Amino acid sequence: MKRQKLFGALDLGGSFLKFAYGNTEKGIIYHDRIQIKEPDNNDFIFDAIKQAVNIINKHEQSVKTFGMGTPGTVDVDRGMITGITPNLPNIQNIAFKKEIEKNNNIKVYLENDANLMSYAEASLYPSQSVLGITIGTGIGSGFIYQNDIFRGQNYSAIELGHTIVNLGGRRCKCGKFGCVEAYSSANSMLAICREEFPNLEINNIAHLLKIGKENKEIKSKINLLNSYLAMTIANAVSTLDPQVVCIGGGVVEIKDFDFDFLKQKIKGFLASNYQCVKIVKAQFENRAGIYGGILIAESKYLEHNLLYK
Repeated sequence: MKRQKLFGALDLGGSFLKFAYGNTEKGIIYHDRIQIKEPDNNDFIFDAIKQAVNIINKHEQSVKTFGMGTPGTVDVDRGMITGITPNLPNIQNIAFKKEIEKNNNIKVYLENDANLMSYAEASLYPSQSVLGITIGTGIGSGFIYQNDIFRGQNYSAIELGHTIVNLGGRRCKCGKFGCVEAYSSANSMLAICREEFPNLEINNIAHLLKIGKENKEIKSKINLLNSYLAMTIANAVSTLDPQVVCIGGGVVEIKDFDFDFLKQKIKGFLASNYQCVKIVKAQFENRAGIYGGILIAESKYLEHNLLYK
């Protein structure tokens, strides 16, 4: 019996590099993560990638094709990150893909991390258009149309986190004012609630959501901030008319996050002809990025082999 081809995935974040291997048939066979001790030092990032590839090679020496997700705007043709990446400040405008391939003797397909999350979730809805949103430190999003990632002419399509919801509002890390990311991301919700409730000790986003279950003022503020996000998603639905909206990320995975409130708020902002859209919680949770990486690596490998047969 012919051995199945396996593919690798790398998912780069501000604190950890997640990595995995698998394929469409078997799913994720193995996954783990490595801490990035100094995210502003590219030597640590490249070293973490080398460690991950070496670990995978100890398991399966045949894994040579990888899909990799990173924050920021990703020029997939040149293999470079061109957008702002506040948590990884020095990865922009360098030959990122080439450096990884040269140092590790592998083939890498670089992609925006939210696009990979959306790509993974869309695999559960074959041939349907899927709008994916991830809520964490920031707010990422992607759109899968006709089984492919829609990137736009500048690789910057579907950046919902930087949709303006409040004119002249809070400054976003992107430099603009009033972006939904400045209100509805984990970091922003924490900052706003700490400012407005200075006498209340709030440890982290999970603690904030837990407090919101009992404290009416906090709950009201959280609901308002999530309403900005619901408005943004509803506007995107009105523009893209997707069949499925899939919402995930670290905040959504917290047990006290009120997904039903967000879902109903989105529906409330939609006209009657959009009410048929399916709004679901992400299924792959924190493995969506690595599974998306495996899927994109397999897809590109098959595409390349068919092209050069």
